[in-house]
Formats: sequence, structure tokens, C-alpha cells
Amino acid sequence: MTLSRHLFLYFTCLLIFTPASGIGQSLSQHQSYPAPQFLTEPQLIPWLFREYPHLITQADELELTHRIQSPGGIHYTFRQIHAGIPVENGMIKVNLGHDGRIWSSSDASIPHQGIIIEDFSVDTSLLRISYGELLGAHIIRIFPEWRVNGGKLLPTFRLETHQSSRINSYDIWVDAQSGTEILREDRSAYHHLTQDSSGRGRVFSPDPCTRANLAYGSEFTDGNDLHTPVLEALMDTVILRDLTFEDDTFFLKGPFVQLQDWAPYRIPVATSHTGDFLFERSDPGFEEVMCYYHIDSYQRYIQTLGFVNLQNGPIRVDAHGKANSDQSSYTSDPNGGYLLFGDGGVDDGEDADVIIHEYGHALSESASPNSRSGTERRGLDEGIGDYFAASYSFDADIWRWYELFNWDGHNEYWDGRMGVSQRLYPPSNTSIYVYGEIWAATLMQIRQELGAEVTDRLVFQELYSNFPQMTLPDAAILMIQADSMLYQGVHTNTLIRYFCERNLLKGTTCSTVRVQSLDSPKAPTVTKSGHNTWELESTEGVSHCSVTDLTGRILLVQSFRQTSSLDLRNFPSGVYLLRIQSNNSDHHVKLRVIQ
Repeated sequence: MTLSRHLFLYFTCLLIFTPASGIGQSLSQHQSYPAPQFLTEPQLIPWLFREYPHLITQADELELTHRIQSPGGIHYTFRQIHAGIPVENGMIKVNLGHDGRIWSSSDASIPHQGIIIEDFSVDTSLLRISYGELLGAHIIRIFPEWRVNGGKLLPTFRLETHQSSRINSYDIWVDAQSGTEILREDRSAYHHLTQDSSGRGRVFSPDPCTRANLAYGSEFTDGNDLHTPVLEALMDTVILRDLTFEDDTFFLKGPFVQLQDWAPYRIPVATSHTGDFLFERSDPGFEEVMCYYHIDSYQRYIQTLGFVNLQNGPIRVDAHGKANSDQSSYTSDPNGGYLLFGDGGVDDGEDADVIIHEYGHALSESASPNSRSGTERRGLDEGIGDYFAASYSFDADIWRWYELFNWDGHNEYWDGRMGVSQRLYPPSNTSIYVYGEIWAATLMQIRQELGAEVTDRLVFQELYSNFPQMTLPDAAILMIQADSMLYQGVHTNTLIRYFCERNLLKGTTCSTVRVQSLDSPKAPTVTKSGHNTWELESTEGVSHCSVTDLTGRILLVQSFRQTSSLDLRNFPSGVYLLRIQSNNSDHHVKLRVIQ
């Protein structure tokens, strides 16, 4: 289901009433739009029934299930109820500014023509026993729910299960009269995947390939989890902040992540009496430290951007929960969800890209609960996770940042994925990962122009407005809406340009901004050519570049036309900032020198 007409109208209004130069005037020449509306919370449900009269026709009700605050506003999720029982996946989402302005509403309710038969007669206690035996599962919740069948409402029971013996979780719908199974869906989202309580740990940051600026297989491979001197040298010793300290023991449990051993692959979680978790990669504790450190670090970064309630709690993690499977997943449940990582191929917990991608699913669920249904919507979630992984890796080191999972993948185990793409919307291949590739690549292009902080805040803000069955064009509109909520629309032209290049937006909106072909060069390229040397290329005529250290001291200045070589072999080890300026661009990248 695409965005409702209401979201589209408020999208066009936002272009008119915010300072995105030129766009509002052009659109307003064609038609007029209503003025913004302001509502209090008690006025929302009456307003929704006026806006969506089909709910009254269907004799449906709305129940508020989530009220989530973000830096840009307040986001309400209403569940569709018929005869006192929820309708499967039926919801309406409303996004308000903190001043009560309605930014958008989206109708993901399920149309129907009433009830086939109202009979929830099966004994649910028998269901619990029979399905527990059948699946080797424990049932988290069981509740009645309408499913639409042939336009009519069919009474069912929905079972949320966790299969302890098979490390999978499912939603199962059974006929409420006969108890027979109707449908089973995998609930997991996959990546393929008063004492100072700080401790120390060793990690790959973000992975050994990026740390060494070398591809998998060149000087090291997984080697069946073998710890080698080369990999030892690529580890960093880091601070593990706010560990739990009880009875003279440090535990890998903190305010944002909690390591547990509760999946069937039984490996006790590492503890320490000194606060030191300094493992070799062949030790199971190494992956546990990786998960703790990278999730904790990313959540602290999120909070610096003002998003203090986005998965702000200790997510449960089993670093070996998928056993020898080359797979990892996030699964939502009433207790805040959990992450499971596999040890097949390269251990997934050794690659920060995998860890952050899976954590991205948890962030998305935290912002917009129960909204991950529909192929394109699930693809959007994959793209969000890939964007978080790509940007996290880019900020650590720009070397091959576009190769996602470049330690876990791009090897004999699996092909990995890419953070750059020439694909346009709609793709011929409708895999969720292709949709994700388009979204992640577009966001990374935007990030190169708007910078890390602005783009990351826009992406986090957009999460709160997502809804079931949405499309990538819906997400593009919600990103533009996020810019108005956070920045009064000052980046709208840039967002529209990139979304139009991908065909995510079309028509009059795109004609108001300059759309550049994806094949046309935009930014200069920086390619590593040797040990601490790089090749620069620009199509902007004469370009000027400078290299500074992290204190801002200018260490090198040079100009070039089209191509040039950058030699930092005499520079001390460390991170440096390269700036390339021309008439039409101002490009910044990080360079790491390793002596």
C-alpha cells in the first residue's frame, strides 16, 4: 500500500511552507493545497475517522498502541479493531510536530466486507500444548486476530513462538474453529544478518580487512577461526563502558546491550574478575566483546544526535546463537527483541558491519513497532541496516567502505553486498535485498553531500514514520518530511535531486531541481594506490586539495587538473582529513596512515 493522499498533500504543503528555494512556487502554480492542521492528542481519533470514512463503513475502531517521541515530533500508531478483536497488520500512523501540527498520516488499514463467521471456539490451552510439542517451541503470546480471506474477516489465533531447538521464531496463524495451521511466517530479520565498571576488551574496528586496507585472502583468511600474528596485530584494545559489576565479577551487560547464552548452542558468556576481556579471536569471548563494544558505541553515537529513546535499553545478544549457521538475525518480542549471530564461515560477530546491520533492525522496530510487513517494506529495512553498516564502516576508515560485510563476506563463504549501486527504481529483481541496495546506495550518496550528522539524523527521524506495506518512494517522501521537521526543509532540494535520479520521485517535483544522471561524475574520487599513497581524480577542471591533522593544522596543499598523486609515506601513523575543492564541489574524506 502506498502513502495515503493525506501524506502526499502534506508533502507538497511542506515544500510550499518551508524554505526549500524554488520548489514551493513551482508546485503552487499548478494547484492549491490546504493549510497545515493542528490537533491535540484527544482529537486524533475523531480526525482519523473523518479522514478515513471507510473505517466507519466497516464498523471498525482504532486503538492507540504506540506513542513515540522523536526530536522531530510525536508518532502515533493506531491498531485497527473490529468487534473488539484486532485485524492482522491493520494500522494507521500519524506523525505530529511537537506543536501539534499534522505532518502526515498513512493508512495501512485492511479493507474488508465484514465477518465470515464469528467463532473463536478452539481451546487455546490445547493449542499451546499441541504446538509446543509440534514445533519444540515455547509460545510467547497467543491472541485472537482477524485475517482477511476473500474480502471477509476470518477468525484466527496468532501464536508468537520461539523454537529453542531450531533457533528460529515464527508467527503462526491457526483457524480459530478447527485449530489447523493457516500460515507460518519467520519473525526474524536476517543480514544474509558504584564502582568504576568500565573494562577493557580487544576488537576488530570495524574488521581486519578495513583495519589493514587489504582484501580478504590477500594476507589473511578465516582459517577455521585460527588466531594468527597478522590478525593479532589488527586488533584494537578498547574501553568497554558501564559493565555490570556484581560479587567481584564483571559481566558483559550494560545500559544498551546484554550478552546472554540462551539459544541452543550452549557457550557460557565470558566474565572477568579484573575487567579485562582480552581474548584471541579463536576464543568465543572475542565475538561477545565485539557485539558489546560496537552496539554500545553506536547507541552512544545515536544519543549524541538527540535520539535518546531509540532502542534505549539493553538489547539481548547471543554472539553464538545461530550455532554453525553462516547467518545472523534480529527477532522482535515483547521484551525488546534479541540478536543472534552465527559462527559458520567467518564468525558473524567478528565483523562490525554484520553487528550494526542487525542492530539496525532493532532500531527500526523501536521507532515504528510492528510495521515490517510487505516485500518492499522489508527491503527498506534491509537498506536501512546496510546504510548503518556502511556509514559506521566509512567513519572508521574509507577503505572499500562500499563493500558491506567485507570480512564476513566477499570470500568463499558468500558474496557480501554493496553500498553503491547503479540500479534504478523500480528494479526488475524484486528481492528485498535489491530494494535494500537501492535505498542504502541512495542514502550514502546523500551522506557524501550533506555530511554524516545531518544525513544520519534524517535517517533516524524517518524511522519513526514507517508503516506496513510502504514503498521506497514513500520512504523518500518521509525523508523529505524529516528534513522539514528537523531542519525547516533546508536540505530538501538535495534530497529531491538524489531521489529523482533513482526514480524514487517523479513528475513535477523532479522538474523543479537539477537532476544529474547517475553516470555523470559528481564528486572527485580518492583511490588507494599503495602503502600510504592515493590517486585523486576530478572532472571539475582545476581542483585544490589540502591535508590536515585532527587538530586542523594544514600539513600539505596542492592543486591539480583531472588527476594527481597524494603521497603521505613520510607522515606519522594516524588519521588525516583530505579536502578537495573545485568550482562546483567541496569534498571531504578521511585517510589513515599506518607506518
